[in-house]
Amino acid sequence: MNDLFQRLQELQLLVEDGNRRALARFEITPTQYQALRSLDRGPRGGMTVTQVADALLCTRGNATRLVRRLLDLGMVQTRSDEQDHRIVVVSPTALGKRTYRAADKVLQAAGARRLSGTSAKDRVLLEGLIDDLTVSLRRDLAEQVAPAGGTGATARRRAAG
Repeated sequence: MNDLFQRLQELQLLVEDGNRRALARFEITPTQYQALRSLDRGPRGGMTVTQVADALLCTRGNATRLVRRLLDLGMVQTRSDEQDHRIVVVSPTALGKRTYRAADKVLQAAGARRLSGTSAKDRVLLEGLIDDLTVSLRRDLAEQVAPAGGTGATARRRAAG
């Protein structure tokens, strides 16, 4: 079983490196792409930094640094929440939306190219196995005790839904 997880980790590294190379022309990282993707698919009025952190399975501190970098790139804008001015709401700019959509097309094409060596039948099988594994991993995450300073309640909510 341990060997299987090592192989999954190697697979993750290969996918991430391929994504990094595909995104290089947009001068964004895979994590920045994922943040733009989350914002594109999120609520129309934007997402709080906490919601961005939840979507990316990272800490609020990491999400804050990510948002600052995207601000510097002109890809997102921030504003205070109307009800609670302490809360920062993040939304994509026109540049962020264009960049995400163009990058998404490139990643979709790269994904199709990378999977071209497998049959349609095997891809359907793989999708089902990945879905099953995702459910199992989310369940396991929900059952884990959060480390000090972690977001245990958030992780449990995220894993449950």
